[in-house]
Amino acid sequence: MGGKVGLVLASTAVALLVAEVALRLFGYAGQQERLAVEFDDTYGDVEAESWIYGPPLVPGGRFAPHQFEHEVNKPEDTWRMLFVGDSGTAGSGVGARNAFPLQFRRIHDGGGRVEVINTGVPGLTTVGELRLLRDRLLVLEPDVVVLGLFMANDLQHNLTQVRGARWPHAGWIRRHSALGHLLFLRFLAHSAGTPFSPAPAEEHGIPMNDYVGGELAGYITPVPPTFRLAYQVLEETLRQLGALSREHDFELAVVLVPTLSTLTGELRFPDPEDTRRWSRFDLQPGERIDVGQPTREVMAICARLELVCVDPTEALATHLGADAILEDDDHPTVAAHRLIAAQLYRRLAQEPERFLGLPAR
Repeated sequence: MGGKVGLVLASTAVALLVAEVALRLFGYAGQQERLAVEFDDTYGDVEAESWIYGPPLVPGGRFAPHQFEHEVNKPEDTWRMLFVGDSGTAGSGVGARNAFPLQFRRIHDGGGRVEVINTGVPGLTTVGELRLLRDRLLVLEPDVVVLGLFMANDLQHNLTQVRGARWPHAGWIRRHSALGHLLFLRFLAHSAGTPFSPAPAEEHGIPMNDYVGGELAGYITPVPPTFRLAYQVLEETLRQLGALSREHDFELAVVLVPTLSTLTGELRFPDPEDTRRWSRFDLQPGERIDVGQPTREVMAICARLELVCVDPTEALATHLGADAILEDDDHPTVAAHRLIAAQLYRRLAQEPERFLGLPAR
């Protein structure tokens, strides 16, 4: 009996090894994700080459996010502003030089004593941004931290990040095994909307890590239960960020990066095919689409936590409309980044000593 069991186990191991080798040799749909992305339980699905996986920041050292080099030690008489966020903050589609953190620096007339550091990392969740700040960036001793909240996916991806704790080894398997990654993708596709899904799903059957479907779920009103949980996760994350700011003596501000739907006042995605597809989504009786709902919910959270949160939606909608978003992408254009920076500066300038390191007017 023992010999038969051993033979079965050995045969299974050989079959798995052959499958692994074949997938690595001949490829499969989705393999580039495994090669380029670090499935990190701490931060989220982040590019494997990201600077956050480099050596720890230590006093006396230097680091260069987005090829802009900074000293770890804050220079004397410097007002250091740290921008944290995901691809919306990093400048995906336009480059970090055109993203709103450096646009903000060009507006801020603080002379050479103002230093802006953009630590935005594509793929980070808000939960991951809290962890990155707490675990790696406090050594920079920022005077101000600005959190960029990418409204297209931050809310729902926070849920994926939190629920990932239920699947503690999934990230390692997806990263190191082609077969494991392929099976994970297939399981994800077929289990969406079931209790067994490794990604949080609406009762409507929309997986929260679906970029477009997850965004749509946020527009359904009344707020569905799973998305209500997303707001609770965000509120707790922002509460912890606020506590961290008080503990380490820096000011905290949040700036929203709006979606195309919010800017145009209708359900609309950068890819017209996505708009056609999701416009036909079957809502439950009594439900409707409200594209302004997520913004109102987030601003209400900010009010409860007494956080400074900047919503540039009205200014972007008035001056740029749909032109604020890149074609076939959900990220802001250069002009939109410039306007986001201007709206952020306008609000922070109301408290210049607190946020800008300038004398009160």
